[in-house]
Amino acid sequence: MIDVFVIADRPLMRSGLRHSCAGFFDVVGEAAAVGDGVRRVRLLRPQVTIVDLPRPVVEPEADDQGNDERGVDADLLDLVAQDTAIILLLNSLSVAPALATNGAISVVSCRADGAEIRRAVRHAAAGRVHGSVSEDPVRRGVEQWTVPRLTVKESEVLPLVTLGLTNREIAERLSVSQTTVKFHIANLIHKYGANRRTELAYLAAWHGAPELKASPG
Repeated sequence: MIDVFVIADRPLMRSGLRHSCAGFFDVVGEAAAVGDGVRRVRLLRPQVTIVDLPRPVVEPEADDQGNDERGVDADLLDLVAQDTAIILLLNSLSVAPALATNGAISVVSCRADGAEIRRAVRHAAAGRVHGSVSEDPVRRGVEQWTVPRLTVKESEVLPLVTLGLTNREIAERLSVSQTTVKFHIANLIHKYGANRRTELAYLAAWHGAPELKASPG
């Protein structure tokens, strides 16, 4: 099985990617920041590392003494030097020139579904580049995404789905029946245009999901 490491600053994004890989690949670890991810990738040596870049990446800026300040791109360059295939998930291809000239980095649109992510992982693990930073996957005829309008109950169920809870666990958490949970999840899958539960978690992480409310007590 292919070993995968996930780097994403948003908990929902990490959860969505983890669930998109579940049953297909072995997610050996995750990190919220690229710098921390580099250290863990060096230790765990995964075959593929998926990196979520939710904002444009800029080059390091010089401080008053002319020394380069480390930025996300500098950490990415450290990651490129590791023995792992890299997949960048982008909503903008305003990447640093040093990355744009690296032909070994795969790129997947932020609007890609779970199946596309899995194809990219398989290609990367086999030494093939999936997409290119010289191309803009966001502009390949993909329609502008609009976050679906959810009911109150759907807004309560969705964050729990992205956390990986089972129908029974969600039912107990919300004090409803498992049948009710299944009904809401089916509606959510339809509204998000997902094919299955794991893709729902991934799409919700990318495109927006209600925040998980703290349990009373």
